[in-house]
Amino acid sequence: MRLLLTSAGIKNASIHEALVDLLGKPLAEANALCIPTASYAMPGGAGSAWRFISGRSVVSLCEMGWKSLGVLELTALPSLGEDLWLPSVREADVLLAGGGDALYLSHWMRQSGLADLLPSLSETVYVGASAGSMALTPGVGEDVSESYVWKPPTGDDTALGLVGFSIFPHLDHENLPDNSMANAQKWASGIPRPGYAIDDETALKVTDDGVEVVSEGTGDCSPLELRMDCSRWSQGGALGTGVAVSHIEQQTRTAWDAYGQHHLRRGTPLPDLDRITWGPGPDGPGDEILGDLEGLRVLDLGCGTGRHAAHLARAYGARVDGVDASPSQIERARARYPDVPGLRLFHADAVDHLGREEPYDVIYSVSAVHFFEPNRLFPALADGLVPGGRLYFTVLHTNSEGHSPSSTPTPRPELLHLAGGGTLTLHMWVLTPDLWESLLDQHGVEVRDVTALDAPQETNRASYRLFEARRPHN
Repeated sequence: MRLLLTSAGIKNASIHEALVDLLGKPLAEANALCIPTASYAMPGGAGSAWRFISGRSVVSLCEMGWKSLGVLELTALPSLGEDLWLPSVREADVLLAGGGDALYLSHWMRQSGLADLLPSLSETVYVGASAGSMALTPGVGEDVSESYVWKPPTGDDTALGLVGFSIFPHLDHENLPDNSMANAQKWASGIPRPGYAIDDETALKVTDDGVEVVSEGTGDCSPLELRMDCSRWSQGGALGTGVAVSHIEQQTRTAWDAYGQHHLRRGTPLPDLDRITWGPGPDGPGDEILGDLEGLRVLDLGCGTGRHAAHLARAYGARVDGVDASPSQIERARARYPDVPGLRLFHADAVDHLGREEPYDVIYSVSAVHFFEPNRLFPALADGLVPGGRLYFTVLHTNSEGHSPSSTPTPRPELLHLAGGGTLTLHMWVLTPDLWESLLDQHGVEVRDVTALDAPQETNRASYRLFEARRPHN
């Protein structure tokens, strides 16, 4: 999807030109749908929604002379059949999301199903203003989330994560004294990713080629506090220090969270496990490869719904932490396992979590490591293990069609099939065992064994590899 993320809409000729370029035609030939939902969680929200829709707000979006303009009210969609609204979304040239509460907007994007849909709208342009832009980021920042009246079910600042950066809007606005550059820099220092501080004359144009700052004002990228060269990030998602999350990882997180939302809506049950299954079939190694866990600190990296972590905490008396970047998956886990002794569940980026916690005795991951850029994850894994600490993880080797692993550390798209039909596209690092071992070795982790885990069905060519490794004592 092509994005134009603004502070206050189409405020000058440069932003207007960027929008025309994304659309590929004049605004007068484009059909638009406006989304006023974010305004309802703010004081005076109903009046703000009317002013936004009627083109009388401080945000310049709906009054731009569109060929047609409709309203997409996200709070109504869960009660309607998709046949009543989905065709209008697919036929729209542009979606216009107004300001208000970014977390409320991202919540209703998930609840309505729009968040699941957005990655597939390759011919649609999304234009956000203020909260409408912030809702597409990984998070708004704790200071911003605390200022909102409405509190999300996750209890944190997580938004959709469709892009790999956060946004501080209305920079140096005369009526918003708290939106100073000094406060923007403070905000940037508290987020684990690139951040853009933009004024009302600035927009971020996001395409497959990266992020372009379009401005007739003082909008800026805030690299100093992030130790990140934002120009390199914009030109292809370079990882800089290795702390920030790439666009590829963010897109996959969005798909993974959409998968969780799908199962939340379906009410998919989560039966307890009696063993860990590492590969695509029920046979093969189980818990025993982990060794003695009693009293040890254990991390389930990419825990999803927490079933493996809950099993180990109950069965072996381990102190197990589960971490996952998807708010919907952690919501499912916390609802299913609210009071398991020794179990803690964290909604966080795994690399950030490893940087905050004391090193673990054992780290394991069932089919999650291949969703991380290896040179971002592996230094954190090495530092996150005690000397002599043990690491176990499975990664995809060949998919169900038999596509072979790569000998270069680059991601490729893979399909995630949904219960009830449909698919989501995720990007994965599907690498040869030799390359995985080399990358681990570069970061001080020694591979001890690699086990092939093949699908039991003859028609399914999927195969995984189970790695057993250690951090050396010295």
